[in-house]
Amino acid sequence: MAEAEEIARDMGLGIVVAESLRVVPSDAGEFEPLTHDESDEWPRVVITSPTVIEVCDRVMGQGRLSRFLRGRRTVAIGPRTAIALREAGVEGVEVSDVHTSAGLIQTLSVDGTDTLVLRSTKGSEDLVNALRAAGIRTLVMRLYDLEPICDSEEMKAIWSSADCNQVDAFAITSPLSAKGLMEAGTRLLGRQRAMDVLSNALVGAIGPPTRNALEHMGVRVDVMPERATFPSLLLVMRERQRTQRP
Repeated sequence: MAEAEEIARDMGLGIVVAESLRVVPSDAGEFEPLTHDESDEWPRVVITSPTVIEVCDRVMGQGRLSRFLRGRRTVAIGPRTAIALREAGVEGVEVSDVHTSAGLIQTLSVDGTDTLVLRSTKGSEDLVNALRAAGIRTLVMRLYDLEPICDSEEMKAIWSSADCNQVDAFAITSPLSAKGLMEAGTRLLGRQRAMDVLSNALVGAIGPPTRNALEHMGVRVDVMPERATFPSLLLVMRERQRTQRP
């Protein structure tokens, strides 16, 4: 959250930030395959978010995941995940050109390397289904759950400000964040008023899955960047606001 604030302020944007999701680690037994450093099983490992690294450090101990990844092909879904891995001491991290599950599918399906996917319980099944359809032996480890946070003071502040027309834009960074935001808005303002607030603001989605989730809930999406990164999202939102000014 602090990183998001810093990025926005470096761009000259005023920002109100609220965590929309709470991370709940899975039972310790789910992490058991990651304790076999010496095994040559699963030569390729896909890391789908920086949260994977944080949860592994919390449950298994600092640096335990890095030791497991040593000597394996490590693929990150996007640059933030790659940076987190490198900061954890993981070398040779690969990054897909398109920072979504669809981008990973393009990167991974070119060969038949056995693949271990580390993710949340609520991640998209598209990646795993595509790998298995391509004949790639794949194991999914669901290391944490994500629960919407609807009652935090920060979330209340966002919707209170938006209800008073003090929020010009919403930057939505995941399908689950979209769901959490709408659940909070519905609880605090009522669904119709929450929808009215969003319709009067600029709404940006970080990538296709987030856009689809918002549109499925009836929310109009105004902009989406070509690259699914937070800075790219803010840039396209800032440009749209500039072109809309009288």
